[in-house]
Amino acid sequence: MTDQPHATPADGTLGIEVHDDRPKYTLVHLRGELHGRDAETVQDQLHSRIGDREAAMIVDLSGLRTIDSGGLSQLISLTTHARLSQTRLVLASPTPFVAGVFATTRLNEWFDLADTLEQAEGLLGE
Repeated sequence: MTDQPHATPADGTLGIEVHDDRPKYTLVHLRGELHGRDAETVQDQLHSRIGDREAAMIVDLSGLRTIDSGGLSQLISLTTHARLSQTRLVLASPTPFVAGVFATTRLNEWFDLADTLEQAEGLLGE
């Protein structure tokens, strides 16, 4: 099943596409801007999928233009939930802006990050 609750946004909002058609993991594409105000959307669309499937999720950040501290908080919360649920979660393909935010906050040392989707699949053992 593929959920597409949001089209690719151009207006400062968050778009989420969830692809449950992968055999061993859920693939999520985040697009637009991730802010603290998106907490309910992230909670509804992503947290509920933690622990499902083969206990793995890849979050593709290649379409994420910006992220603020509240957005970082959402990714931290999602990752923490995944770790507590013994679900492997990899953040893949961060844009230069998002990668810079991760580096500045040193979260690049805490998140499981991959430069590409293929590398993320490799981290999952695909």
